[in-house]
Amino acid sequence: MKKSIIILTLLAVTATSCNLDKFPHNQVSAESMQTQENAIAATIGNYALFKATPGYAGDIFVRHNQQLHEFKSDNILMSGKSTDALFLAATFQDSEVDDNVKVYWAQGYRICYATSNVINVIPDDTEDAVMRHIKGENLFLRAMAHLLMSEVFSQPYSFGRDNPGIVIRTSAMTSTPVRATVGEVYDQIEADLKKAIELMTDGKRRGDNGYADVNSAKALLARVYLQEERWQDCIDLCDDLLSGGNHLDPDYEHLFQFSRTSEEVLWCIANAMTADDYIGGKQVGQMHYSQGENGKAGSPGQQGWGEIYYSQPLLDLFERYPNDLRLTTMREKYDPNPAKKMIYWPVDSGQGTLENNIDTNPVNNGDGTWTAKDGDGNSHIIKQELVNTYPRWYFDDGATKVYVSVTDSSGCRLPDDRYPINYCKKYVHQEGNVTDYALQSSPAMLRYAEVILNRAEAYAHLDKVGEALDDVNTVRHRAGLTGAADFTSGNMAARGYDNVLDVVLDERRMELCFEGFRTLDLQRNKKQLDRRYAGMQPNAVYEYNDPRIIYRIPQVEINASGIEQNQR
Repeated sequence: MKKSIIILTLLAVTATSCNLDKFPHNQVSAESMQTQENAIAATIGNYALFKATPGYAGDIFVRHNQQLHEFKSDNILMSGKSTDALFLAATFQDSEVDDNVKVYWAQGYRICYATSNVINVIPDDTEDAVMRHIKGENLFLRAMAHLLMSEVFSQPYSFGRDNPGIVIRTSAMTSTPVRATVGEVYDQIEADLKKAIELMTDGKRRGDNGYADVNSAKALLARVYLQEERWQDCIDLCDDLLSGGNHLDPDYEHLFQFSRTSEEVLWCIANAMTADDYIGGKQVGQMHYSQGENGKAGSPGQQGWGEIYYSQPLLDLFERYPNDLRLTTMREKYDPNPAKKMIYWPVDSGQGTLENNIDTNPVNNGDGTWTAKDGDGNSHIIKQELVNTYPRWYFDDGATKVYVSVTDSSGCRLPDDRYPINYCKKYVHQEGNVTDYALQSSPAMLRYAEVILNRAEAYAHLDKVGEALDDVNTVRHRAGLTGAADFTSGNMAARGYDNVLDVVLDERRMELCFEGFRTLDLQRNKKQLDRRYAGMQPNAVYEYNDPRIIYRIPQVEINASGIEQNQR
């Protein structure tokens, strides 16, 4: 009988914590975990499996999670080629033998296995309140792992319950596994979360936001209901979570730096600024940011590659309101020069991609226009007009209008100055640290802004326009966008929106960018994935049901267990 790689890779894993000693998983037994001390230690180890795993692959689950979820989206600009498998994901060339899917699959099932060990030895009816809460935390973690893996290895729930899902892992397996249906996977996730809510209702969080509590489980279940298109169930659960206020952190600039203590964060993957939790610098922020000893990329002591930037369509959304805190505090231009302008627009590279033509010395004509040159030395008059009430720069090439970007001068990626460097700061400078472990962060996996926008989308699907826009405006107000920046049922059309759902999706795109939501948001709502903008990713439009959007099951798993492969 074949054995699953899920079993074969569940070797002795030693998880570490900044607060507890090592707890070897190969020494876990039902008897040992029936004491609070050992159950707590095993649970701390289970939390650690979401981040660094010393002695295993030198990589971390959360880094791959962010890249697998985000790098096929239209939020990212891939600025150069890389030998890392993330490049294959970003360019839709990924395969079943890539290291990222192998690590992610194996580590995801480590989490499911290890949490099940704790879940299955603590009775539901135990009178020990701490043990009840610990069991609830492990149910939450197992649900999270199953959901995250289902999102990248399976078609969305909204495509049908009977599509192939992932393997459900709730106990030790002794026979060949099978892929459950997507519906069966979501049923298991819902059951785990409902039980987690029941067990943790009378308890409280056992530490900072790195620990789950009853509201963590409710927020994740609200996400599940949204994906299942159970609009009213989603709204009801979000209402419950928001009954005490919106919980948005007023200090947006430091929200992601202090995610372990922010009121807004419902659960984060807690990292300590130590070598154990840094693991060779392989953090989520590695590809989004780069700096050296003097705070600039390319200087001595450089940390991070900083090769993934904001896509131009995402920047265009933000720059409708230049004072949006989400742009001004989370984007960092490399080597900016506000006293000088540059003008750029995408052109065909001849290799299936678009690259920017950049004029770093445009001429200010003094009449509200600019003159910029293209790659052939031809001059173009750059003018401004209103498009859907928002100002846009353009030139007329004789056949059509070419829209361009006019920005402060900044450094660019590659010798030919093709891609302005716009770093994202969501995953760096934990607790304000900008020197040692500058790339360190504790990524927020659940936060109240998502809860509000989940409710907004559910309202939109029920055609409750006013309620949806109220939620959208709540999030915008925290970003500093009030008054005339508010959305109303009367100004949507003038701003270019046919329906309230598209307003919500754009707001989700801005608020949750680089947090792993965008690709599934488009798939779930049957929207095209449009990547016709500059970058090393293909210049293409992908249909929402393109089979290349989901990832292939690792070949080592197929070889070992023979489960069904995702087709291309």
